[in-house]
Amino acid sequence: MRDYSEQEKVTVYIIVEQEMPTSPKDNIIIDTNLERVSEEIIEKEKNTTEQLKVVKSLNISFTQLGHEECEICEAHKIHCKSENHDKDSIFDDCVKCLDYRNHKSRALKARKLYLKHKEEKENEPNHIYYSTDLEKVIMLPRLETFKEVVFCQRLVAFNQTFAPIGKSNTNPYAVLWHEAIAGRKQEDIISAFNVFLMQSRDYNFIDLWLDNCAAQNKNWLLYFYLVHIINSSAISAKQDNLNYFESGHTFMSCDHFHHQVELSMKRKKKLHDFQDFIEAVSAANTAKVTVKEMKTFDFINVIDYTSPRRIQTSNPRAYMRNMVQVIFKRGSFNLFYKTDFDGEVNELTFLKDTYLKSKTGPVSVITSRTNPRGIKTSRKENILKKLSKFMLPYKQTFWKNLPTNDNEKTDSDEE
Repeated sequence: MRDYSEQEKVTVYIIVEQEMPTSPKDNIIIDTNLERVSEEIIEKEKNTTEQLKVVKSLNISFTQLGHEECEICEAHKIHCKSENHDKDSIFDDCVKCLDYRNHKSRALKARKLYLKHKEEKENEPNHIYYSTDLEKVIMLPRLETFKEVVFCQRLVAFNQTFAPIGKSNTNPYAVLWHEAIAGRKQEDIISAFNVFLMQSRDYNFIDLWLDNCAAQNKNWLLYFYLVHIINSSAISAKQDNLNYFESGHTFMSCDHFHHQVELSMKRKKKLHDFQDFIEAVSAANTAKVTVKEMKTFDFINVIDYTSPRRIQTSNPRAYMRNMVQVIFKRGSFNLFYKTDFDGEVNELTFLKDTYLKSKTGPVSVITSRTNPRGIKTSRKENILKKLSKFMLPYKQTFWKNLPTNDNEKTDSDEE
């Protein structure tokens, strides 16, 4: 069987409707059939056996998406039905149709570059490609067979995963903590990025793929931190790139790892404390994972030296929501970004003079935390009172030693 070109492989994505969030397959084709895909990939070869080989080589799964659908795509389907539009046609005089076309175009361009990165990484030993995301909320203790546990206010555990793209000799890097140590605010997520970059300090080029969550993955403080760290002696990186998927089409390697974590937790059945959670994550992906348990001193505070005035008066106006790729270069304290993966690179000066004059600011930019976040005393006591009967004595130690802080709102308190 001949090798198929990049263009032939990318053609597959033209008919992609969604990405399956929990599938072990790399390339997912939804609401289609074998004949249609084969016609797109191979125009002249009619042999069914050959077609099946092509589909297998591209690791394509034919499956019907059951959940986690794209809201924009679903809204377009409803729009087409209500306006009697052909769902496969775009009407140039219809604003909603044009918005949908732009949405699909952004999704396909992102997926095309992601696929390219998967194939390039084997040929670039000094360049790493990862995806990263925060796993969905995990509540501890996880004893779902007991009704009293389900209705008790528990402890939120976090897993910020950095997973390599495609075949790799490196393992996923799972950064774990719980809300009595820290939360999931900007600086908490930045702290996870920080330990990953320290772990990857020897690489010259780093590409990260992320979803479009503004609070976690798109914020000026994160961008300032990356400008600062790439111009420091802490890492050797010459360039870091943040690449953003289009909302609703964000399936990536870390999602597959999160699925493996979920399977590992189900095999373990009961998670009594945070150590049980660490063990479950460590056993995921056939134990091919590096786990980083965050301590209080691993979390950092970052002084914000971004300049809202410079951002607001930039030309062209820099809107974070429109950025699909953000680039950080050693030797420059500006931010570089694209609003289209095929478009031009824009440069933005977005930091205050107080930082730019010294490149460090009047005081240290990054400091380690000395105190854990803590949870309310009443919640800690409630967990011990209601749930300790389901735990062996030595597993109650974790809960008895949980730090408390009655002045701090935790994630569970805010929900």
